[in-house]
Amino acid sequence: MPTFEVIVAVAKNNAIGYKGNFTMGKFTKGPVKHFRDMTMGHAIVIDYNTLVAISSIRNRTTNLLPGRVIYVFTRDPQKLMRCHL
Repeated sequence: MPTFEVIVAVAKNNAIGYKGNFTMGKFTKGPVKHFRDMTMGHAIVIDYNTLVAISSIRNRTTNLLPGRVIYVFTRDPQKLMRCHL
């Protein structure tokens, strides 16, 4: 049976997001490096709002997370028609 791991960035109040914003404030190098190391060479599953947030943080719309396959879930498939991953 395939296995998978879940990585969740959680704020001190146990929140993971609010109205499309990260609740932790700015990410520091430690957690970002941990995420990169854990996901490099693997597929990741994110929601559309996370995709938008990553593209704005990285200031680009292509090759957002090199070395990983990105699967995006959304209720509106038309949103993904505008994406170039």
